Amino acid sequence: MASPRPPAGLIVPIPRTIQSPTDLDNIVQLYKTLRLEGLSVDPASFSSTFEQESQFDYETWQSRVVNPIGRTFVAVGSNGQEQMQVEDIEDNESAVRLLLKGRWLGLITVLGPVLFSEQSDNTSTTLSEKPRLHTAFIKNKRYDISMDAANANFDGAHAAFMIVGLFVLPQARRKGLAGRLIKTSMEYVREEAQRKHANKSSIAIQVAPTNAQAQSLYERLGFYVTDKAIVLTSQRGGEEQVVGLEKEVRIEP
Repeated sequence: MASPRPPAGLIVPIPRTIQSPTDLDNIVQLYKTLRLEGLSVDPASFSSTFEQESQFDYETWQSRVVNPIGRTFVAVGSNGQEQMQVEDIEDNESAVRLLLKGRWLGLITVLGPVLFSEQSDNTSTTLSEKPRLHTAFIKNKRYDISMDAANANFDGAHAAFMIVGLFVLPQARRKGLAGRLIKTSMEYVREEAQRKHANKSSIAIQVAPTNAQAQSLYERLGFYVTDKAIVLTSQRGGEEQVVGLEKEVRIEP
């Protein structure tokens, strides 16, 4: 009997704490390289631009990697020297080892949680116009997430998360990596909300109206459209509209 084919890649979290300065520098460089490649080859999938982010200094890239209100997961492929296994990720050191020895094939970042109120502060708002999840992350047509969110009290609250920066290298697509990155993000949301004793958790995502493939993938994974025309200030100048989707992630009792 033929042995089962290994997965196309292993999903590895970037630890929030990386002890070795050299390891941190190398992971920051790997993140920067893949992020800029994504902005270059697939600009419509991002709210930022290659021109803007290519000017970032090292401290900005490092803050992306060790963001206290975000968690990044990397699809890592084997270099062929040895087969990587999920069981290898036992702690931060194991994750760092896998990130440094494998080929980075894709990225996804989950921001949050932030507190979300399902009640509008506008007394004239009807129930059908209650706030959508994306309003927890977008203020005055711009993404705005306070660093204070990391210290908020979520006991019995609704914890809101947002997916950003999903990208898979063109040569690694059609192997299920994007779906696995999203599913890993949902599991992280469930565990994080449970750890913070929230009573509800949800994820928001925005996609370009022209990116029907991405929208279809999210919908197959249980997301539903909440707003077809969210207006944002574009990094490219002027304003742009994006499609908002969200999904409740049930917390285990």
